[in-house]
Amino acid sequence: MDLVVSEKLAKRYGDVVAVDGIDFAIAPGECFGLLGPICPQDVNLDQDFTVLKNLIVFARYFGVPQAEARRRAERLIERLPQSSTASVDRGE
Repeated sequence: MDLVVSEKLAKRYGDVVAVDGIDFAIAPGECFGLLGPICPQDVNLDQDFTVLKNLIVFARYFGVPQAEARRRAERLIERLPQSSTASVDRGE
């Protein structure tokens, strides 16, 4: 049984069509995201959701304890190019 089902999903940013009539289903245990060149920061639901916080949240979804999740996330971030970590929040 699917947890999420979308039919004919559409999303526009002003005159720009980001998604035009796609169908998909998400089953239990799947991690799903829509990626593409159109993802304006001003429509982001949480302006403070940093790379670090995102990695910690995903680790917590899989039962990793908070302190261990943070340690692993910081280790992963250290492997990114410096430009990718410029806006990473280091003090949570």
